[in-house]
Amino acid sequence: MCRMTWELFFDILLDALKDSGIVFAFVFLFHVILSFIETPVSNFLVKRKKSSPIFGALFGLVPQCGTSVIAADLYIKRYITIGTVIAVFLSCSDEALIVLLEAWNDKTIMIFPLIGLKLVTGIVVGLSIDLFIRKQKLEEVDHIEEEAECHKHHHENTPAHAHLIHPLIHALQILAYVFVINLAL
Repeated sequence: MCRMTWELFFDILLDALKDSGIVFAFVFLFHVILSFIETPVSNFLVKRKKSSPIFGALFGLVPQCGTSVIAADLYIKRYITIGTVIAVFLSCSDEALIVLLEAWNDKTIMIFPLIGLKLVTGIVVGLSIDLFIRKQKLEEVDHIEEEAECHKHHHENTPAHAHLIHPLIHALQILAYVFVINLAL
């Protein structure tokens, strides 16, 4: 009986390691890709402060859960406003949209008004939030520019650090969380 318990424990441990390893590989690759596009995207949005929720809502239409992750990451780093991140969250669609479009039938056309409604809702709510907290937004913009300068000086600017080490650190942090959750489940 005790031997069966250890075998079961090792099976559970191996399954958790395997599943966590797959997530780790995906997250690491995602963060490497993000390291290349983060600066151009954030520079684009910072230059278009007032209209950034419009671009955020359009970006949210990309049928991939990664769009929300990118938006959250840019918001945490204070590159985009709260209105922009909310616009992304409200307009976003996940991979289910692709599945629905692949299973095309006479009712699939109803997806398009829904997508339009999500886009309009994201834009209106995002712009409204930014307008409502305009004073805070203006202070954040100054802070964003200061923090971007500070970020350049406090972190190594080597390509290896920006595109390999930093994504590896993020992926390892997520690996730890995922492994614990997989093991618990």
